[in-house]
Amino acid sequence: MDQQLRSVPKLLLGGGLDVFLAAMLAVLSLALGLQVSQPWALALDIAMCVAAGCTVRWPKIAGVALGLLLVGYFLVPTGSVSLGQYATLIPILGTGMRNLRLARRWMTACYGLILVALQYQDYPGSARFLLGGVVWAALIAVLWLIGNAFAAFRHAQSEAQAAALVQQRLSLARDLHDTVARDLSRAALRAQVTQQSLDPSEMNAVVGEIQAALAQLRLLMNLLRDPQPETPGQADEAGSPGDVLREAAKALEAIRFSVALTIEGDPDTIPPELWPTIKVVVGEATSNIERHASKSGPCALILSIDHHSVDMVFINDTVAPGGTRTGSGDSAMGLLGVRERLTPIGGELNTLQEDKRWMTRARIPLGAQQSSKS
Repeated sequence: MDQQLRSVPKLLLGGGLDVFLAAMLAVLSLALGLQVSQPWALALDIAMCVAAGCTVRWPKIAGVALGLLLVGYFLVPTGSVSLGQYATLIPILGTGMRNLRLARRWMTACYGLILVALQYQDYPGSARFLLGGVVWAALIAVLWLIGNAFAAFRHAQSEAQAAALVQQRLSLARDLHDTVARDLSRAALRAQVTQQSLDPSEMNAVVGEIQAALAQLRLLMNLLRDPQPETPGQADEAGSPGDVLREAAKALEAIRFSVALTIEGDPDTIPPELWPTIKVVVGEATSNIERHASKSGPCALILSIDHHSVDMVFINDTVAPGGTRTGSGDSAMGLLGVRERLTPIGGELNTLQEDKRWMTRARIPLGAQQSSKS
């Protein structure tokens, strides 16, 4: 339905309305002309309608032709029944809707003067001449207002689309930034382990993490350069929440964390549109565990799914009690990014620290997702 609504302004801007109005006016002119048997006036009316419809494609040439044809009504006998003069209103409306200001101005001035002169020819020295001029002026003024309103609507729509695109790019850039930060943090921790163990396999893992971070940086730079990115970003390539949590547990165990993994409920029942957000939550929480948790204490990753919500809880012991966490600025930025992703879908993120125990809890309601799909 939204796509159909968006296609309506495009149809109007493409000249569909102008052609439709010109065709309808031509049909009315033909019906009226056949009744009153005025072939020359009928031929002029049809030519006016054709010229009005052509102003969509050739505004200058067809617009001038329309003006010349309008002058031809001076040769039509006084009292002839004619609708062709109303064809001049069609390009005035169309150019206004397409924001062709210069074309609309000269059309209004030229057509308006000729229409007033035709009124004077029909009613010389009569009050009906003034009344006719006022009526034409009122009609043209109304069409100006309609054209301005439509052009303003299109401008606002374009700005909204541009703002949405910028927001999308910022969101993707933020996700890539968080991914790079996690990869580099993991590489640094693996480097520390490798320095102590001198294990070649650990060195290969460090190199892999650094290469992944570099790839994400290149993707981030391409994203910021391209005003209309075609790459949706890594966050859209999320797997099943259960698999994401298991991979996170394995990554922590690889750097010698003692991990307790608990999954309650069926992760496959989580709507796929939530998977990228869950991947971001898990990635940021486990990254904080890598940076700040004490390896001497256990850590727990808990995923709980029911009919109402998805709950993720991450528990670990910190290196130092209280608020003395090294690198807390990076963690704050990462958690802020997680909150920004959870808020639009009704989710929430809470953190709690008691002595050395740190807990991060994220909750995503499922009721809003199900209602939005229905």
